[in-house]
Amino acid sequence: MIKELTLAVLAWFTAQNGSPWYECGKKYTPEQARVRAGEYARVVVEANRRHPYPDGAKWLLAMLAQESALDRCQIAGWCKRKLGMGRRPTEKQALKVLRGATYKHKIDGGPLQRLYPPHGKWYGPEKALDLQFQVELTARRLPMYLKQCRANYGPRKIWRSKYTRKRLRCADVAFTIHNTGGGINLKYYGSVSFQRRRWEKQLKRQEQRAALQDRHATAG
Repeated sequence: MIKELTLAVLAWFTAQNGSPWYECGKKYTPEQARVRAGEYARVVVEANRRHPYPDGAKWLLAMLAQESALDRCQIAGWCKRKLGMGRRPTEKQALKVLRGATYKHKIDGGPLQRLYPPHGKWYGPEKALDLQFQVELTARRLPMYLKQCRANYGPRKIWRSKYTRKRLRCADVAFTIHNTGGGINLKYYGSVSFQRRRWEKQLKRQEQRAALQDRHATAG
């Protein structure tokens, strides 16, 4: 699974016209991108092993793509515009912004764009940008979201969405509580699903090209 999701991360960037990967203001070389992709894959897979949720590793990765474009130093767009920051903040810039946040004026930041300062148990701004810490925090909550969904809507509840022909149940959409804090959000489901389909389609195209090249090589 780690190898599969490592390829998924790289395919996600390829699907965006081959755009390079920037994280915390740093542009990765192809080799650095491969290493970092493996780290992202390992983090989501291990978190899902500790906190099982249906297809959880892939949903976590898609949520990271949707929320921060796989950039742990991302800050909410409105905040970047207000402060005159560029699209890709450095870690120093992101930490400065988070340190200035208050409970009255919270800021979305980090790999999963969680509100900071946090509600409940406090943690420092460094943890807000920590990939493993934030993924673990979210993965721990996914099984609770699933239980909450089934308790609120019943195990047989079905949702229909314009984003898919599939009939959706709590196991498919419970993760969207991450976005709402309460109810099910089919729009968020559609956005996260789109990120997942991006890498799935790109990997399929790569497999088809490889198969075609093999046939040509055999014929030659």
